[in-house]
Amino acid sequence: MQMNKNILNLRSLIELSHSLSMSESAEFVMKSAVLSLMGKLQVSKAAGLLPTQPGVWVKGAGTVLESEITYSFPPEGPCSLDPTKPLHKPLYEAGLRHVFYAQQQVSTQALLMVGEKFTKTELTDEEIEYCNLLSGLVANALSTVELTSSLKRESSNLERSNQLLLTLFDVSREFNSLNTSEEIIRVLTYRLLGQLTVSKFSLVLFDNNDTAELVVDRLKLKSTSKLSDVFCDLNSAISMSDADGLKSQYLKYMIDHQAQLAVPLIVKSRRTGILFLGRRMVDGKFTDADIKFIESLGSVATTALENNRLLQQELKQKALEEELAIAKKIQQGLLPRAIPSIEGYDIAASNLSSKEIGGDYYDISLEHDGDIMFIIADVSGKGVPAALLMANMQAAFRTLAPLGLPLEVMVERMNSLIFRNTTSDKFVTAFIGVLTPKSGVLKYINAGHNPPVIVREDNSVEELTHGGLILGIMEHTIPYEVGRVVLRHNELLYLYTDGVSEAQNREGAELGEKPLIALLQEKCSADSATILAEVDALVHSHVQSEPQSDDITMMAFRRV
Repeated sequence: MQMNKNILNLRSLIELSHSLSMSESAEFVMKSAVLSLMGKLQVSKAAGLLPTQPGVWVKGAGTVLESEITYSFPPEGPCSLDPTKPLHKPLYEAGLRHVFYAQQQVSTQALLMVGEKFTKTELTDEEIEYCNLLSGLVANALSTVELTSSLKRESSNLERSNQLLLTLFDVSREFNSLNTSEEIIRVLTYRLLGQLTVSKFSLVLFDNNDTAELVVDRLKLKSTSKLSDVFCDLNSAISMSDADGLKSQYLKYMIDHQAQLAVPLIVKSRRTGILFLGRRMVDGKFTDADIKFIESLGSVATTALENNRLLQQELKQKALEEELAIAKKIQQGLLPRAIPSIEGYDIAASNLSSKEIGGDYYDISLEHDGDIMFIIADVSGKGVPAALLMANMQAAFRTLAPLGLPLEVMVERMNSLIFRNTTSDKFVTAFIGVLTPKSGVLKYINAGHNPPVIVREDNSVEELTHGGLILGIMEHTIPYEVGRVVLRHNELLYLYTDGVSEAQNREGAELGEKPLIALLQEKCSADSATILAEVDALVHSHVQSEPQSDDITMMAFRRV
C-alpha cells in the first residue's frame, strides 16, 4: 500500500513537472505548486512567496497573505514556524506552519508555506519529502521562466535595434535630400513620434561660441540664457528614470520643463546641441537602444541643419556680394561729385548711408537761365531695389531739369515715371525746388517729404509744406501746389531726410524735430558745412553707441 502511494506521488510530481516546464509565467508556477500542496497534504492554508531583493519576499500565490505585506525571512532551510520568533510570528498568525525553500544551487527562487492538516496531525516524512521535491521542481521551473523571459527580451531588443538601425539609415538618406531647415525639423519630429512615441521635445543648437539657439521648443523652454551654464559639462545622455543619480542643476531644470531625457548631440567630437525629450506616450522608460538611436538621430539631424545653414549662408553671402557690387556702381553716379559755386550763396550737402548702399538721394542742377534746381528724396525700402529706384529718380531729374518745364509739370512726370516702373509698395518722398539766386525767390513742391525749414534773420522758423502726394502712389494725382518763398540775406534753408529726426537711441526714443530746429536757430550764422556737421554731432549724441538705423541726407543753402 505504501509503495502504491509513493508511486502515485511520483507520478503526480512527474505530471506537475511537465506542466510547470511548459509555463512561461512565474505566477502560474506558484499557483500550481500551492494547489498541489493543498491537495496532496490536505491543508486549508498555503502560500508561495517570491523574492524582490535579498531577504525580502512578497506574495506570489495563495490566499492567506496580504499582497501589500513584505516578509523578511532568512534562508534557514525547511523548517517549522516558531511563534516566539519575531520573523516567524506574522506567518504563524496567518495560519502557516511549515516553510520549504525552492532552491537552485545556492539561489533561493521562492518560498512555499503550508498550514495545519485537516487531520491536525504532523507532516509525515513522505509528505516532507514530497514538499522538498516539489520545491526543487518549482525552483527549476522559475529559472526556466526567467531564462525564457530574458531570451524574449533580448530577442525583442535585438529586433527593435535592427529596426531602429534601418530607420536611421533611411533618415540619413532622407536628410541628405532635404533643402530647408523646416523640412529637416519636420522629418525629425515625425521620426521621434513614430519610432519613440514622443510628441514633445526641444532642440537646442550651439554655435562655435557655445551660444544656445532654440530651434524647436515644444517643451516650452522659452529661454536659453542659463542653459549653457547648466549643461556645460553634459557629455552623455541623462534620464529622469535615474533621478537619484542626477546632479541637482540637471534635475531641477528637467523637472521644471517636464523633460524626461536630455541627450547631448556630438558631431566630430564637438557638442553641437542638446535634444530634450518629454514623456513617451507608450512603453514608459527609454531603453539603452532608444538612447543610442536618439543620439544618432539627433547628430544626423544636427549635421543636416548645420550643412543647410552653411549652404544658405554661402548662397546669401554670394547674392549679397553681387547685389552690393551692382548697387555701388549704380550709386557712384547718383550723387553730384561737386556742389556748384553760386555767387552770394554758401551751399553744402552730405549723405551717410546706414548700410552698404542707401535709399536717399540729392542733386543740384545749374540751369541755363542761372536758376538753381535741386532735389532731396527718400526712397522706400533698402538694398538693391532702393538703389535702382534712386537711379530712376536721378535719370528722371537730370532728364527733365534742362527742359524748362513748369515745376508742377515736371513733378507730375516724375510721379508717372516712378508709378509705371515700380511695384505698388515702392514710393518716394521728395522736395524739389527752383531758386533764383539774384532775387532769392524759391519755388518748390513738397511731395510728402519732411518739410525743409528756413531760419529767418529774426531767428523765426518757416516750414515749407506746399506740394502734394508722395511720388509713385498713383499715376494721376491731384495737381501739385507750388509754394513760393523768398530767401533773404543771412537766412538759412535746411533740407533733410527722416534719418535725422527719427534717429533712435537705446530706449527707442527718436531725436524729433524740436532739438533739430533749436540747433539750426542757434547755429544759423555759421557756414553751411559747419551747420551740417553740428547736426551730425547732435544725432550721434542722441543715439550714442546705437547703430545708425536709417540713411541721413542733408542740404543747406545759406544766403550771405
